[in-house]
Amino acid sequence: QQNSLVGWSNNSEAVLGIKDYEVAQDGNLFLRHAHQDDRYRLLNHLDDLFARRAPIRIVYRWIRPDTGDLRWVLCRADPAQRDEGAVYEGILADITAEVQQTGGEIQNGSSLFQALGMWAAILDSDGRITCLHVPNGLCGFHLGDDNFNPENLCVGKVLVDGFSSTAESNEIQDLLNEILAGRKIHASKRIEWNGRCLIMDLRTISADSRPGNVLITVRDHTEVERLEAAAALANRSENFLQLSGGALHNINNSLQVVLGYTATIARNPHNLELIRDTCVAITKAIEEAAEVTHQAIAYKDTITQSLGPTDLNIAVMTALNRVQDILSHGTKIAVSLGNIPPITAHAPSLVHALESLLRLAHLHFGSTMALTLHTTAGEHRFPSDSGSTLQTGCIITISTGLPSSHPRCSDSPRECTPSAEAPPHVLEKMPSVWAELGAHFQHKTGPSGTGSLSVCFPCHTAAQLPEHTTPVVMPELLIIDDDLGILQGLSRVLNEAGYKTASSTNRRSAIQTFKRHAQSIRLVILDALLPSTHGKTILRQLKKINPSVLVLGFSGASTPDLESLREAGAAEVLRKPLHPEKLLKTVRSLLGVQDAA
Repeated sequence: QQNSLVGWSNNSEAVLGIKDYEVAQDGNLFLRHAHQDDRYRLLNHLDDLFARRAPIRIVYRWIRPDTGDLRWVLCRADPAQRDEGAVYEGILADITAEVQQTGGEIQNGSSLFQALGMWAAILDSDGRITCLHVPNGLCGFHLGDDNFNPENLCVGKVLVDGFSSTAESNEIQDLLNEILAGRKIHASKRIEWNGRCLIMDLRTISADSRPGNVLITVRDHTEVERLEAAAALANRSENFLQLSGGALHNINNSLQVVLGYTATIARNPHNLELIRDTCVAITKAIEEAAEVTHQAIAYKDTITQSLGPTDLNIAVMTALNRVQDILSHGTKIAVSLGNIPPITAHAPSLVHALESLLRLAHLHFGSTMALTLHTTAGEHRFPSDSGSTLQTGCIITISTGLPSSHPRCSDSPRECTPSAEAPPHVLEKMPSVWAELGAHFQHKTGPSGTGSLSVCFPCHTAAQLPEHTTPVVMPELLIIDDDLGILQGLSRVLNEAGYKTASSTNRRSAIQTFKRHAQSIRLVILDALLPSTHGKTILRQLKKINPSVLVLGFSGASTPDLESLREAGAAEVLRKPLHPEKLLKTVRSLLGVQDAA
């Protein structure tokens, strides 16, 4: 009458994962751990059989409470009359293996997946795998988590329980919830695995509005992406060739014009009016050629993949933005950026490697880390296979905890032995990854689980310009540019117009000059891009010293660089080459407004 067991054999734990005394406390083994998708169907069916006193022949899914595994259980029972009244007598048997071997419900669809040669799985509303096919080419596929537990990639296991990364687990679970709740019918996730790009698709396969199953398929998208990238690059390269060809043609024409005009000046050195008109024509020809080259350079900047001076501070911040998934789950990273020279690198590859380093550090050190950037002091021997010695280097160090002082790689190196928490196969790849970028990787461990991961880069020697400053007594204008020719040209134009000028080629000498003459300098003419820093950084430092100073920005770089100066507080921005008259007109205008104020 209670639909419960009143007697049982002594092997319940072996079959159902429940101890005998637990059966005694609650004998309702039909429904106690039945899968939620079967529970109400099973209850209604049993009520009908009990009412008709009909034999019971039921197969349903059972969740073992001791292991969490999904099993298939057969219930066979017949009505009988005993002293305690009308009862059913029969068996509960685990038939999971038989269902799989005979191609029953668990294997539904696997033959189709096998024919298509694709990785596929069907999950029930609990997220358990009820059908799985893994082709040979995707054996070991980790679903985006390098430490995915392969034991969870089998029928009856909850898929998300196999993830070691909470972020990855939560992302997949959120997608499953969206689909099972009916808010989405399809979702996709891009995964990089073994040098290949894979697309994981999740789709609902419910036949009606009730919660149903989710089909997960994985397809190799590597070749498609390669062809798309090759087509885009070919298209961009063709456009660049056409644009460059036009620019070269225009420059040749302009040079021809300039040669003709200079010959005219040479033949008529005393005709001042002719010389003046000829100089105007030469200036116009150069400006037209410069405009075309600006277009070509701007386009080249969007497609270039070459090495160049790269700011490590910016690369680190970009990589931190790409690991927001681990930061959003409570990981704390204390970041200390340094005033360091640039390195020679391919910026996208560097950012990708830094992201991998941050994720490795997260697995290695846990949720609390310190990241510092600094330079080597004097000669420094960085441990590596080659035993190379660097005179000047930039170092990124990620260490456990949040120390009060920065760790230095000049400390005596300790034996590089991965800790118990570190994934060895990832650590083993790191030296070769950074070697390709021209850097040395080091892993040090200390007592009580402390340690550090460090990468050392040689500095970009071409960017180490000598300090240059030409202060004039009580200057009104300060010109900052790394090109000595431009400094001399602008200074000559401004001096002839009656202005006193000082000039600097780098940030340090510029700040020092500005501090010495902060009361007399009324206007700073600032290049947007310098080898070791961005013009906006210098602008902000100047504003801290004297908030009222005017800044005129200029550059031959892209429009975003000029706009960044304006956003940082530049009163006006101009594009190189600067026409002398336009420069003087802008300077007079800015200083006139200042005088009026």
